[in-house]
Amino acid sequence: MKNRYKAIVSVMTLLALLLGFSIPFVTIPTQAADIDRLLITEIVPAPKAKGEAFEYIELYNPTDSAIDLTGFKIYYYENMKSPEPWTSDVIKWNLVANDELSGGRTDMFIPSKSTKVVWLIPKGYKGSIQDFNKEYGSTLTLDQFVYIQLEEGQGLINDEQRYVAVVGPDGDQVKDRISMVAYNVQAGAGKCKYEPRPGEKACDFIRKEDQLAESVTYYYPANGLDPITKLMDYKLPYSIHQKPTPGKIVPARQAAASDLLLITEIVPAPKTDGEHFEYIELYNPGESEVDLTGHKIYYYDYTSSKEPWTSTVTKWDMVAMDTIIGNKTDMKMKPHSVKIVWLIKPGFNGKLQDFNKEYGTDLEPNRFVFVKLGAGQGLSNDQQRFVAVVGPEGDQEKDRISMVTYNEEAGSAKCKYVAKENEHACDFTRKANQSSESVNYYYPSAGLDPATKMMERRIPDSLHQIPTPGTVMPEQLSVQTSDAAQPTPETQAASDILITEIVPAPKTDGEQFEYVELYNPTDHAVDLTGYKIYYYEDTNSIEPWTSKVIPWDIVGMDSIAGGKTSMIIQPRSTKVVWLIKKGFSGNVQDFNKEYGTHLNSDQFVFVALGAGQGLSNDQQRFVAIVGPGGDKVKDRISMITYNEAAGNAKCKYAAKENERACDFVRKANQSTESVNYYYPAAGLSPVTKMMERRELDSVHQKPTPGTILPMQVEAYGHEGEAQESQAAIGSLLITELVPAPKTEAELFEYIELYNHSDKPIDLTGYKIYYYKDMKSNEPWTSQVTKWSIVPSDKISGGKTDMVIRPGSTKVVWLLKKAYGEVFSTQDFNDEYGTNLTSDQFVYVKLGESEGLDNDVQRYVSIVAPRGNQVSDRISMATYNVASGSGKCKYAPKEGEIGCDYVRKGDELAESVIYFYPANGLDPISKIMEHRGPLSAHHKPTPGSLLPEQLLNLTGKEEGSEMSLERGEYSADETE
Repeated sequence: MKNRYKAIVSVMTLLALLLGFSIPFVTIPTQAADIDRLLITEIVPAPKAKGEAFEYIELYNPTDSAIDLTGFKIYYYENMKSPEPWTSDVIKWNLVANDELSGGRTDMFIPSKSTKVVWLIPKGYKGSIQDFNKEYGSTLTLDQFVYIQLEEGQGLINDEQRYVAVVGPDGDQVKDRISMVAYNVQAGAGKCKYEPRPGEKACDFIRKEDQLAESVTYYYPANGLDPITKLMDYKLPYSIHQKPTPGKIVPARQAAASDLLLITEIVPAPKTDGEHFEYIELYNPGESEVDLTGHKIYYYDYTSSKEPWTSTVTKWDMVAMDTIIGNKTDMKMKPHSVKIVWLIKPGFNGKLQDFNKEYGTDLEPNRFVFVKLGAGQGLSNDQQRFVAVVGPEGDQEKDRISMVTYNEEAGSAKCKYVAKENEHACDFTRKANQSSESVNYYYPSAGLDPATKMMERRIPDSLHQIPTPGTVMPEQLSVQTSDAAQPTPETQAASDILITEIVPAPKTDGEQFEYVELYNPTDHAVDLTGYKIYYYEDTNSIEPWTSKVIPWDIVGMDSIAGGKTSMIIQPRSTKVVWLIKKGFSGNVQDFNKEYGTHLNSDQFVFVALGAGQGLSNDQQRFVAIVGPGGDKVKDRISMITYNEAAGNAKCKYAAKENERACDFVRKANQSTESVNYYYPAAGLSPVTKMMERRELDSVHQKPTPGTILPMQVEAYGHEGEAQESQAAIGSLLITELVPAPKTEAELFEYIELYNHSDKPIDLTGYKIYYYKDMKSNEPWTSQVTKWSIVPSDKISGGKTDMVIRPGSTKVVWLLKKAYGEVFSTQDFNDEYGTNLTSDQFVYVKLGESEGLDNDVQRYVSIVAPRGNQVSDRISMATYNVASGSGKCKYAPKEGEIGCDYVRKGDELAESVIYFYPANGLDPISKIMEHRGPLSAHHKPTPGSLLPEQLLNLTGKEEGSEMSLERGEYSADETE
């Protein structure tokens, strides 16, 4: 499940970049040799001249140094169905000189702060720079061009979406891709039209043969190029339908003032019969006037969508209605002012005075704009709905400015004004002809999310409000001035509440003592009033925190506490959130009896569970602490999972072979266990908010409600130090593999590790991950077999040393299950003719029939204790690369693929060795370099490396071989 986070984040980042703000090129920071700042700024796929011989791509060098474009390439991607197009099939075009076209020697250098036009030359074209200048009315000189020599039929497609990237000389699609653009984005995987009819998609440019051509321009993103997509900013409407300006870049346009229109209040159910006074309140927090002409209100009623803004929508234009206000409607919205969008039902013939009478206001005509509703239209009262304000272009994603939801608890069901038990409550109440209520919205502390654009619905502050059309409370806008606004100290304190322990299966029959332990690591007390525990049951979701959730309010229960419940969690203190089952009538003393504790009443807060509710025992579940706003994404503070091995199946307390084990054991009326969680060394991920579940240290723990181990939060406040520590831990390299030892039954398979850091590393809790899916483009995200690195004192002949010292190796010996631990390190030395000592070994105890396959390609990685396949994978190696998803042979015949090694039973075995890459480990694949013949068919040398394997670490070679002996160290240096 976690394997897919990367793909979702990539696609969301892609969308965010396409929607983002732009900044002038002159603000880009530069470095002397920073070729990563070579930017694509303009593209013309459809020149006007017959034959379209003048296609071009404009490059800009914003650095302080000239760049030699020799060896650089343009990559052209045609697979629009790929979520990561830069990894799909690609057409590669070299940037080359063409002295004949240039009319002189082509200058391959792009000077500092200058452009180059990459002219795409059709096969057989005979022309000159003068012809290009005639096409575009330009006066470019020969030194402003480089070229691509196209093959027959090649060029930029006109009526389909495509991606174009500039790529460095090494040519790797991921590592060497410098910047990238998309054009005809609306076409998606289909086609677009120059002049589309209704229902057709429009191209980004128009071409009229011999009359007109248009370009697409791109902007440097406000936050810099995304490290994954490398996409330049495609900003509507400024990027499309531009006049071609080869050799010139335009200053970045500033975001329109309408980008800051906020929805601050909504009334779906006015009191008067007929409900003719529904309204949506808008606020302009900007410094510029906004003309609302052409703006729209979008109304979404498909609440089952995870991205409602992409679902079916009812579109309402904002218009003038002079007859209602008795004056000319003012469509202009001044800075820091409010407009009421009054939703007018068919047949309504009232006046402004009627609105003021409804709400007890005295609003002037210039405070209103209108929506003319169709028959039967209006805001639903008893269902969840989404409402957005959208700019004139009308695109649901790019032009959506801000968005709100109401009746969120209803989900895809219905809510009640006066809800009974197990019914959903609406956000407002209406009493016909007596009263109505509004829903208020707040500008988020971190700014509008670029994907959702959602205003914050704070519970209880947003709900059951007195309508105040035309008036916005200061707290609704307190941080609206900047999307980069910092949280207030109180918000900061609240944002650091950690889940440190959970007990889903207490021992006593009835399991009345389930709890979630919270810890406040800050210097501020936090009032837990309004906070919630969110409980997620959908383990099939790639982002479980966005899936259907059971929300539980954290509340006081004075009768159980034996006094007034204290809702305050003090600095560096815990609170036990006791989950109270329906009908329970015990007290704190019963809890203490269950766990043998002496907790005081003020150490508890409570959740009042509904009928049948509680924590599942034998399935994976996710649990989060959520702030008063109640938003699953923005207000989720920290999150944990338990029974991770169960996935979407079930686990067992006492698991047999091939069964999945639970994280805890329960023996009815005898014993129970808890799961502990740790603050991550690098801090909570801003996306997942997940606390760390360490497979050895987290599971099967004795419950200790109210008490945490120091190491559970030792990284808090020291994330920088933790990252330094992680840098050392991240320096474990796989340097050699032997999948096919010579001895019968292949008992001496091993993986050699090297610690290239300057600190010792304790391998306790580390794992070897073994991947068999060779059809995956990202094998490290595919199904995996996990092997823990463990001691084996019996084989070592003494206590196994789990520490790998700086600049030293460890041999990970893979022990076959059928033979147990009957061998010794001397047997290993006999196999390989080595003299390794026992402290040079650690072990993997393989399962039934497990081991390294011989005649197929496989991937092997070393993974840190938390065990995440993506974030905790340290280095990775592959063998039998040539076989791909097929098979290889030890002695291949013609047409057959050879393995990376040969095995002759009891006579010969060979190893595969790996080299540290020249550019370091790729941050995504983490793969050590397999240099074809140089890596294959080696004599096994466990414990020793060839100097060239580490040449790129040291920059020099010393001696013909490196025998890496372990040096002196102090135990307290160990990471």
